[in-house]
Amino acid sequence: MRTWEQAAEPEDVPMPSAEDDEDASVGSTDHGGNGAGKPSTAGDGGPSRRKRGGKADAPLISHPRLLTTCKGFAEEVTSADLSQDGTLAVAVSSDRTVRLFPGLQHAGTKTPLPAPLMANIPLDHGTACSLASNGRNLIVATAASRQVLAFTLEPKVVVKRTFPSSGAAAHTGKICAALIAPNSKYIVTVGSELDTTVKLWSLSGDLIASENTKQVEQFGASISVDSRLVAIACTSAVSAQRAVAPRHGQVPIFELVATSTAAEPTGLRRVLCVGGHTRGVTSVSFAKDCVHLGIASLDCEWSVVRTDVRYDLKVEAKEAARGVAPHRTPFSRIALSPFAHRLVGATATGISIVDVAKAARSLKADAYVLQTIEAHGHGAIRALVYSTDGMRVLSGGEDGRLRLWRVEDDDGKMGKL
Repeated sequence: MRTWEQAAEPEDVPMPSAEDDEDASVGSTDHGGNGAGKPSTAGDGGPSRRKRGGKADAPLISHPRLLTTCKGFAEEVTSADLSQDGTLAVAVSSDRTVRLFPGLQHAGTKTPLPAPLMANIPLDHGTACSLASNGRNLIVATAASRQVLAFTLEPKVVVKRTFPSSGAAAHTGKICAALIAPNSKYIVTVGSELDTTVKLWSLSGDLIASENTKQVEQFGASISVDSRLVAIACTSAVSAQRAVAPRHGQVPIFELVATSTAAEPTGLRRVLCVGGHTRGVTSVSFAKDCVHLGIASLDCEWSVVRTDVRYDLKVEAKEAARGVAPHRTPFSRIALSPFAHRLVGATATGISIVDVAKAARSLKADAYVLQTIEAHGHGAIRALVYSTDGMRVLSGGEDGRLRLWRVEDDDGKMGKL
């Protein structure tokens, strides 16, 4: 990112010593505080270990699709992101740390993974994080101060900037999403808890624009890979005249306003509002084709819509596929593959792999749900990110672990439409 200092090449980090507790995974390696790169040896289904101090450790998880487990957090993972080349993961936790896990291109092989990098967030913890396209800069939204911290790898993780620079809060409520645009030209933050604003920032931390979605609640956001559209997961009240208005799910979509394609953005303009769900939308995810948008809702359904419409002529987004989550348990997070072939949805403790094309042709869940995996032992899944090659998905949960999964079996489909 141009306004932050160019970081030097990261130095080799010494491998930490192995400790007592280990995660288990088939064909995977541990990546974290318990010996990075050490092959897992614990068996499937064993009893949960206990850390020093008596706190129950995360249960052992074993699955053929599990490539590696990244650990080191003492508490739940609140947000995570994956670099565009799929080699680096970043996550924040309520234990007041941010950690980066490099070398993920070797996950699932015998090559040892490097030790993670860590930085403390003084007197606060992160609620959202995002990696820049260069993989050397990242931002973290904080819970108490509701500000955004800009970090740089040089080679340690250090804070370069805090914004707003005045010391005031960026939002009046918790920041549920903080995203660096794929073209690294702007930052978007999304409020929650009665703060229904979406704010556009420059890389230097200057506020460019603020728009109110006029919804009841906001849960997250996604930016298209061409950095042109921003979609917000929302709950909306249908009728303000009723004492208790029914709440439906809507997805406001904003377009970046700029004088030219290469120019810096100057504002946000609402161009679409995608409906179709009878309850609140919990998560949205743009595919890398800049066309398809995945939507998850509390009505236990998910949908994929096309956004390549003439919204200047008031044309609505077109639905490409729709399905029901397994066991009618709503997805809390979703991730859409680069060309919308697969959709991965997260429930309370598991992830489901869905074939979008089959869902467009069949109404039976058994026909399009390819597999459901118990991904995290206890607690909700807080983050779900698809890799750019379409082969892997990163999940982060309340058990304090990041797990990398292989969700596409055919190597010939890597990165292809």
